[in-house]
Amino acid sequence: MISIDSKQHTEFAVKTGFGQIRMALPNDVPAILDMVAALAAFNDDQSTLSKAFLQQHAFGPVPIFRILVAERAEGGLIGYAALLPAARLHFGQLGCDLHHLFADVAARGQGVGRALVMAAAAWAAQEGARYLKVATNAENLKAQGFYTAVGFQRRRTLPPMFEMALPQSGSL
Repeated sequence: MISIDSKQHTEFAVKTGFGQIRMALPNDVPAILDMVAALAAFNDDQSTLSKAFLQQHAFGPVPIFRILVAERAEGGLIGYAALLPAARLHFGQLGCDLHHLFADVAARGQGVGRALVMAAAAWAAQEGARYLKVATNAENLKAQGFYTAVGFQRRRTLPPMFEMALPQSGSL
């Protein structure tokens, strides 16, 4: 069961069985950098994300993207979702791209990924997004199964893309 507390987008929080999903704060940057590096390594890649880039574009005066973090009740980050604005100009719709989704290896199978997706959908809808989209590697069948299991519909694209319709409210 999750409950949403969202007086403002900076106060967005979702309580979960393991702790909470909340909007990232500047002091989360070191942990986020570590998780981004772990996600890159999982994909046989290497992260070149810098602390300065993350601070400027996630926490600067005009943030380009938002990051939700999964935090255990006793403290410690165990996952994150990076969200970017999206749009379908031909339909006049704002959306949200779930650019990254990561749960720490030790926290997998505990509902962290699902909670991050549900929180991302709730936050995006609250901000006026009409859809949430995500892409994954064509060979990552486990991720593809996960995305359909949490409510995304597969689109006929390469790489595989999935999308979730969101209720209309607020503004992005």
